[in-house]
Amino acid sequence: MRAKPSAFVFLYREGGAFPDLERVLAGELRSVDYQVTWALPALGGRRYALSERELSLFLSLNPERFEPLDRCDEEVALSLGDAGVVLLDTADPTHAEFNRREEKLRVEQWNVYSAVFHFMTRWEDFHLDRKIPPDLRELGKHNFRSPKVLKDFVATFGLPPPHFRQLAAEHVIDKVPLPLSDSFLSADQFLALLRNRRTCREYDEAEEIEMETFSKLLYMVFGCHGFVHVYDEIWGIKRTSPSGGGLHPTDIFVLIIRVQGIEPGLYHYRAKDHELDLIEKLAVTEASELANEFTAGQSYPRWCGALFIMTTRFYRNFWKYRRHPRAYPVLYMDCAHLSQTFYLACAHLGLGAFVTGAINGVNIEKRLKLDAYSEAPLLISGCGVPLNESVGLDPVYTEFYPSSAEDGTDDSGVP
Repeated sequence: MRAKPSAFVFLYREGGAFPDLERVLAGELRSVDYQVTWALPALGGRRYALSERELSLFLSLNPERFEPLDRCDEEVALSLGDAGVVLLDTADPTHAEFNRREEKLRVEQWNVYSAVFHFMTRWEDFHLDRKIPPDLRELGKHNFRSPKVLKDFVATFGLPPPHFRQLAAEHVIDKVPLPLSDSFLSADQFLALLRNRRTCREYDEAEEIEMETFSKLLYMVFGCHGFVHVYDEIWGIKRTSPSGGGLHPTDIFVLIIRVQGIEPGLYHYRAKDHELDLIEKLAVTEASELANEFTAGQSYPRWCGALFIMTTRFYRNFWKYRRHPRAYPVLYMDCAHLSQTFYLACAHLGLGAFVTGAINGVNIEKRLKLDAYSEAPLLISGCGVPLNESVGLDPVYTEFYPSSAEDGTDDSGVP
């Protein structure tokens, strides 16, 4: 058997104390100090506690090539290999898969810090609160902001930082009032659209999104709006949102639940042709429950019309920004840009929108048959027809205007 350490693993030491149960049972309060070395392997995605012998073996391996192991080390190496901490050249399918993942991360130019962060923070089968009612109106009665809960939280953690930052007087040389005309505040259409842009969690499950509205939304937010020649056979595309390096690595899969004229199911959006490819047909109830599973049990996505699953093709970005430490966070920025364009488009089209990063990425990858080491979901947006009357899920805000826009005083009550 031959082995070498994975290049995509971090080690850290953790220490603390726990009760000495034997002494406690004898009537004596005493604690025992402990220290443990944890491995964080991107290949396995789960932290692994190393024994001293495993740590010693790991540190002794050559990171450049596979080398034979002493027979006395083989059992230890198998445990490390099963966790994705070291690579083994055995015929075992798990070890072969870890070798494939290692090569994929290397060839597709992953930065090691990004790889460990990404693959150690994915969710699978996570459910935010199994006590959340499955009925929308019952959900609205579920008082998530009860005075007792908030009182206990504040008693434990104190008040949050203030809404607005104010510099210390000694750091401010002068103040410059900025104008806001009455006509701008009362009649500017884009300002009205921005102020109407909000998160919606209350959807009318009896209403479908109109086909034409749905088509416009896909095209406005995720469609291709132009091409530019870059070099030789390389072309860039234009979307209505910016993208790092103009690369647009984000793909869109759509879980349709309630859209007029389109069967419920999982689809892939082909932006070049403005068409949907059907991947899997579903009943409405199946699609609703899948929406809840994908969004980690948040419940309210069950009642929307469609989910828009934003996946990223890593090498589309890393091809240009090879192993760059800032390349990975830019992928999230791309999705965030799209989500906010999505909000504006929904506000324009009269739909309610939401975006969430609380997603079961592993579940989504399995359902869409994605190779997680080449493409993965990062963010989900959703929309639907809002309820006419609130059930209490969405907050109601009091309008606020800066004091410079009124009579120079601020009587809004905002702290």
